[in-house]
Amino acid sequence: MMSWADLLTWSDGHGLLAKRLYVVLSEPANGLGPVLDHLDEHVSYQIRLEHEGVMFAAGPLSDDAE
Repeated sequence: MMSWADLLTWSDGHGLLAKRLYVVLSEPANGLGPVLDHLDEHVSYQIRLEHEGVMFAAGPLSDDAE
């Protein structure tokens, strides 16, 4: 297995970013109602994070059963 430092070196030599990324998963504590009540404000916040380069993707990760 390659160490993180070795992977960074290898990736740099091959023109890859090799960024360490994180995923945050959460579930609404009181159902989707409160989430939907604040959706416009939440999406505006996410757009700001995207423009600042802090975040590049967002959910929801769900299906029709949600």
